[in-house]
Amino acid sequence: MNMNLGKYVFNEPYFGWLLNGIGNTLLISFLSGSLALLLGILLTSSAKPQGKPSTFSLIFTDIFRNIPPVPMLLLLSIGLPQIFSKYFHYSLPSGFEFKILILGLSFNTAAYISEILIAGLRGVPTKQYEAGVSLGLGRMKIFFLIQLPQAFRISFPAISTRLIHNMKNSSVALVIPLNLDRMELMGQTSRIAGQTFAWAEPLLFSTAIYLVLAYALSVLLARISAIIDRKVNPDECN
Repeated sequence: MNMNLGKYVFNEPYFGWLLNGIGNTLLISFLSGSLALLLGILLTSSAKPQGKPSTFSLIFTDIFRNIPPVPMLLLLSIGLPQIFSKYFHYSLPSGFEFKILILGLSFNTAAYISEILIAGLRGVPTKQYEAGVSLGLGRMKIFFLIQLPQAFRISFPAISTRLIHNMKNSSVALVIPLNLDRMELMGQTSRIAGQTFAWAEPLLFSTAIYLVLAYALSVLLARISAIIDRKVNPDECN
């Protein structure tokens, strides 16, 4: 038996790098997913009562849904600094790439979440909006207090899928120049391979970790979905 099996994963400094990568993957997923959810809700709030999206929402979703994450992140992290430097004589601060990564991933996911929520909004009976108007509520109060909870309940399984996809999308950070301590799991895997010329073991480890993270997130979101189903009873709203 080869006693060196796993030396490029469990020996130092490689194991420490991978643990750091897992932590960054979780941080990126949480920050970008939370921001995407917030942006998706705000975009949906501008829709008409019947679920017709606003012009701004349509433009936003058409742009960020149709640009692949890799070229978008490359443009933001490499092209944008060159534009600022060449035309505005301004250098972006060190470490901005991590923030750009969060924004890029959240914009991409928010475009999908907005469309999912608008589809859910169309499933809410219009008479509930009319009831809110009769009570003297404004459009925003009707949306956040009456329509959004029900649209969220309808849409949450599809939203869960996008949030899991967002976590897996964090691996595209491999293509942008992050600081070593900010590299996510795939970046740290590539870092090990670049120094040792060994791809198989780090890739097997990182693939297994992505599988575990995706499964754990799916279980967590399924439980949250069950709680939402119990809390938001459509029969009480009709």
